[in-house]
Amino acid sequence: MKKMWFSIIELMAVIVVILILMTLFVPTINKVRKRAKTLLCGQQLKQLGVLNSTYALDNNGYLPFSYNGTLGWLAPGIQRRASLFDAPSKGALYGSWSGHLLPYFDVELKTWNKGNPGPWSLPNASTYDWASQEILKTPEDVADPDKNNWRLLQNMYFEGGHGPLKTFVCPEIHDNPAPRYLDQGYEVPNMYGIVKQGYSVYGLPTTYKANGEIFGNKDYPTNSMRIEDINKKNILLLEGGHASYPPVHPNNGYGQTFKAGQAGFARFFSFTNSSAWAANNLNNGKKDSDGNFKTGPETHTLYMHDDSNELWISDGGGARNFTKIVRFNKVNAPYAAASGSYLTAGTYGATSIATSVYPGEDYGQFNPESILNLSFTLDEKKHYYREDIGAASAFGYMNILLADLSVKRAFIGWIYENGRDLGTSE
Repeated sequence: MKKMWFSIIELMAVIVVILILMTLFVPTINKVRKRAKTLLCGQQLKQLGVLNSTYALDNNGYLPFSYNGTLGWLAPGIQRRASLFDAPSKGALYGSWSGHLLPYFDVELKTWNKGNPGPWSLPNASTYDWASQEILKTPEDVADPDKNNWRLLQNMYFEGGHGPLKTFVCPEIHDNPAPRYLDQGYEVPNMYGIVKQGYSVYGLPTTYKANGEIFGNKDYPTNSMRIEDINKKNILLLEGGHASYPPVHPNNGYGQTFKAGQAGFARFFSFTNSSAWAANNLNNGKKDSDGNFKTGPETHTLYMHDDSNELWISDGGGARNFTKIVRFNKVNAPYAAASGSYLTAGTYGATSIATSVYPGEDYGQFNPESILNLSFTLDEKKHYYREDIGAASAFGYMNILLADLSVKRAFIGWIYENGRDLGTSE
């Protein structure tokens, strides 16, 4: 019987075909996985919306309260209160809106503590350990990882969640590390409270932020709102991170809340380094003495559901009215969006454009002259790559939960304009 042998040429041809098929299918598989993560994230937001609604039903219509600052008097008879005091028998983990939902999950807790004292000898602090690149583990945690909830915190920050509490963590967060620390060689999860800077921190770690006007923060320190009193177009939760704190006390509620929906909150996203409160704050290409990017304050909101690998940012210039910015964002989505600092109702100053594709000479691809009546100069110093500063999470799409409990995958321009609409119509 004659044996059949493959020649070397035939074998190489088969290998080449296999490699070609792999190059065709691998990107498709990656896109399917990314799409699945986006859908899962949206489902989680929906579940959290139902839980917040359930909490409101159990608490006279009020949503979970998120202000964790120190007690003090605002005016005669009106006192600030911290959210963890809603249940004095519980501890720091109960603080903020996320911690208030813990009793609705089937999770056994030995205590309501949130970590051990860190370098500043403060309680209730989950401290990032730069050596091990995980949550700092004390001898007490080694003996019992659950006594102060080290295991829970480690899982929430690094493992995509702790048991059923995975609902609080978007599965794409680990593809979007905190940009500030990339220059230093660390991929720190961009989640609030992981890098402690001299303060105790309260609440369950989460990749979602609540609307501060609705859930309470330093500007709304007396209580949260009743769910029936909320404009149904308003945003309840969105995707956000802040690995280290802004230059204010972290327990005033800003860390786990965002600002949107009022005229005073109109700067909902920005691409300058002029304000510590800019929602997406990049550094306009500045570098330190070693040539590393100085990424400035952390990203407050995260646009994780996007394939952008680069970002171009224009100069700011000229006052543009509300209508023109709306038109620009609608015409040029999903590749470009315009923003501007708030002046008076309906008008804006220092308009800037961000785009995830090459904008053409002087941003001509997006017709700023015909739509905004502005011209912008192309600047290579304002061209960012994801591997340098995590630019992809600063622009694009995110999942949001609206007050009617619907979930929307929204482009950055839509979210921006929704906040402006609410701010100028109230």
